[in-house]
Amino acid sequence: MEGSKKLSLWRKRKAVFTVIAVLKRLKRSRLPADTKGNLAVSSSYSEHHHLETYQLLWLTDDENVVVVAQSAQSQQQSFNLKQRLRHIIHEVKLFNNSQECEEYIQTLSSSLENKDEQKIVLLLTEKFSCTTLIERLHNLRQISAFYIYNCLNVVSGRGQTKNEWFDQYQKVKGVFAKSEENQLVNQLKVDQCLREKIDLDSIGITVYNRSSQCDGTELEQRNAMFMYLQLFHEIILRVRSSNPQQLKNDLVNFLKERYNDNEEQLAIINEFEVNYEPKKAIWCYTRESCLYRILNKALRSLDFTVLLPFRFFIVDLHKQLTFEHEQQQQQQQQNLRLLYRGQSIKIEELTLLRENIDKLIGFNSFLSTTNRRTAKFYAEASTMIAEDLYRILFEFEIDSSNQQKKKFFKPFANITHLSHFHDVEDEVLISLGSIFQIKHVEFDDRHSMWLAKLKFCSDDDYALKEVLDYEKQRLPKTSTTLFSLLRMLINMGEYQKAKAICKQLFNESLENNDDIQEENCYFYFGEITRLEGGYDGSYDVSLENYLKCLEMEKKEQDQAAKTSKKNNDEWVAMLCSSIAEVYFRKKQYDLSLDYLKQALTLLPEQHRCRARIYLVMADVYMEKSEYNLSLTLQSKALEIQRENAPEEHSDIGRTYNNMSFVHENKENYELALKYYQESLRIKRKTLPSDHVYIKNTENNVRRVRELMGHNNQSPSLPGEDKK
Repeated sequence: MEGSKKLSLWRKRKAVFTVIAVLKRLKRSRLPADTKGNLAVSSSYSEHHHLETYQLLWLTDDENVVVVAQSAQSQQQSFNLKQRLRHIIHEVKLFNNSQECEEYIQTLSSSLENKDEQKIVLLLTEKFSCTTLIERLHNLRQISAFYIYNCLNVVSGRGQTKNEWFDQYQKVKGVFAKSEENQLVNQLKVDQCLREKIDLDSIGITVYNRSSQCDGTELEQRNAMFMYLQLFHEIILRVRSSNPQQLKNDLVNFLKERYNDNEEQLAIINEFEVNYEPKKAIWCYTRESCLYRILNKALRSLDFTVLLPFRFFIVDLHKQLTFEHEQQQQQQQQNLRLLYRGQSIKIEELTLLRENIDKLIGFNSFLSTTNRRTAKFYAEASTMIAEDLYRILFEFEIDSSNQQKKKFFKPFANITHLSHFHDVEDEVLISLGSIFQIKHVEFDDRHSMWLAKLKFCSDDDYALKEVLDYEKQRLPKTSTTLFSLLRMLINMGEYQKAKAICKQLFNESLENNDDIQEENCYFYFGEITRLEGGYDGSYDVSLENYLKCLEMEKKEQDQAAKTSKKNNDEWVAMLCSSIAEVYFRKKQYDLSLDYLKQALTLLPEQHRCRARIYLVMADVYMEKSEYNLSLTLQSKALEIQRENAPEEHSDIGRTYNNMSFVHENKENYELALKYYQESLRIKRKTLPSDHVYIKNTENNVRRVRELMGHNNQSPSLPGEDKK
């Protein structure tokens, strides 16, 4: 017993001494310790200029209107045209220079990853050569509609008539004289309601091929994204905030700032601030407001930095839905039920459904459905305002007869009694992340609309479930934090999104005086900048953040040594490993090995974290041309990974890639190609399609094929035809 206590004390001291040694070594490199400039941002939403989908650009020849728009006197001018427009589309931006307006639109268009995440309604004054401008911008996907105002030709009869505008340009929705302000506002309001209904109906979808023998790069990569979306839903619903009231206050304050000149939305925000409580989550969600629009846009586009401040609301909504689901399931008499949802759908999404019969489909958003197949669905079928949209009626079949699978269903419940709209009969809400099997898709000639029949599936109905379960098991059992989301984004290669979230968490840590969260932020910011690489100073920035993290860890371990508190050997080992990897990238191989050896002393044999240490060590020895030792270390890493992770985990794919690189250097091209292709097969199944690891491994395969070309032993890439 006494010996055990001495051993425990020795381990604590050893961990502290290791931290001190690392700090001394880092301080000798004379890197600045203050890294707050890298992390701190002024607002959780500072990088989000467009929280809602639509903005209205008004190109006007009245310079006074533009000046007013840039001032703070909107409260006094609530009845002028600008304010009337703002009640329809909140974000109104004014220009009196057509070139600046066009440059703004073109810049916005080129900067968007998802071309549907931001849309523009353009209001033009005829003075600005409307025809020329419309011709240049008409085919841009971001442009939803043009409205021409103050059109003298409407009065004088000269130039193009209204019908000629409409016939020539599909996106021109109205032409109005100066005296027709009311008609303009009314037309815009009607059209915008329809546009927003179509967008709010839109629910981000991902398709999954259940076959374990899934062929084709695109299918495999869609499967990977499907898995990550399921993991995201798991994380966001598990996260518990230490201060949900503060999260609500932050969200409310920001919304007040952004909607300070919109009386209608301000009233709703103020009401939310005063009256919101978890049992009103469904009521608030079903209310038409900026909260509903912002949240649904963020869910559709998976905008994690916006979803972060909404997390308390998403959790409340899911909890209330789960409670209602459990209550109603006890009273449910029928095992089989049908739900319906009518909406518009893009041609790309429709094609995706039609080409993937019997495959699985995942929905990113909450799904609003009804028990009744009403005539309203068919009446709306002919209402179109865009050529690339079609009406579709989804029929969802839910079979509750299998009690085992029933336990894994996402919650759904009739919310008519809880909805803001009490006149919506038999509304059933299904929680986000729901999974369905596509059974049938056909066109209904009688009603001129598409019909899609889907079957509700449980969470355990797909082949990558083993990998997903492994990732879920790695989440903390009792205190899942947003650092789990951060790790997920890093694994996906979404470094910019991860960086934005890291900055938000850093700000929260300073506001709440949370030293542990602050320390984690320094570590993960170091990880992100290390993995980004490729630009001057990125590795130095990583070391700066690791240094700050280690300083904070030393203070914590000094405190732990005085108490019986458990030390953080694994955490320090990972820090040492990360620092070693930075030194490896900087070609300081001896320093890298020093930190790796220190990391190994902190971990027991076969600990899962040793795998990463062995892999970095193997990279170092490969650069030193000690190829056999490098392969030995990689084999040890692979053995540990196989004991702890599924065979098709992306970590194992990376290990195969590293082994290939050594064999390539040894000119064992056949073995190199074999392992590269196995690495590529796993990565395509488990990583997003644009992940840098996939691109790098594809290049590696092509390079080895070229090296083998003299012997005509160049097999095709998986998913490619032999040439």
